[in-house]
Amino acid sequence: MTGDGYDEISARRYARVESRPDSFSLRLAPRIQRLFERGREVGSDIAPTMLDIGCGTGQLTDHFRQSGYITVGVDRSSAMLRHRIAHRSGHRGAVATADAAHLPLVGRFDLITATFNVINHLPDKRSVASLISEVGRLLESDGLFVFDINTKLGLTRTAGLVEIFSAAEEYTVWTRHWSGEQLILDADGSFVDDDVRYRYHERITKLVVQVSEIDQWCVSAGLSAPSWRSDDLVTPLQDPEQEATAYGIVLGAETGKSS
Repeated sequence: MTGDGYDEISARRYARVESRPDSFSLRLAPRIQRLFERGREVGSDIAPTMLDIGCGTGQLTDHFRQSGYITVGVDRSSAMLRHRIAHRSGHRGAVATADAAHLPLVGRFDLITATFNVINHLPDKRSVASLISEVGRLLESDGLFVFDINTKLGLTRTAGLVEIFSAAEEYTVWTRHWSGEQLILDADGSFVDDDVRYRYHERITKLVVQVSEIDQWCVSAGLSAPSWRSDDLVTPLQDPEQEATAYGIVLGAETGKSS
């Protein structure tokens, strides 16, 4: 995640939800790994390096560390990272509190991810362009950058929608409304963790970013233009703006020129 609105209780709930077998991170992680390792020699003496931007409480990096990768996770929410260090120490890897648009990192990474619509969570388009520029600086020349976005169509479809989830240990009401070019999502509810019931409120702001803008920023950063795909990371999207969510697959400078 990428916002200060994620406090200690939100971090606890997020880790709980994203640890479920059907969670977003656990479903996406093996797909990214298969995509990255296709055509590569994996299992050599040199472990691949992976950077997860907006790592939250670390489910995605956990998967890659368990697969032998060297991982670094960055997130703006210090609460998310504190929860990760306190409760997920077995596979946490290196972490840093950082703004996604200004990463305090040096070196290069074979794989960079920014999933769970991290890009939409940024405050403005200048920040999105800066994030992509940072990826261009940090991605190996033959590396891979994988990200996703909620398109304007996808965000528009949910505006004004009220959703209610009710179960024995969790109750949540989601409401959404537009504010300029941003969709504001409010979540109110409660959940049980370690036999304690917690009440929480989260406000998430999602920025509208056009596919064509991301294409241009990637090329300006020395990367390939994204190959836009569905959530299986295989099926190409002819018009990603007509999908609710689109996944971008970006190649490093060397691989992008040869593809």
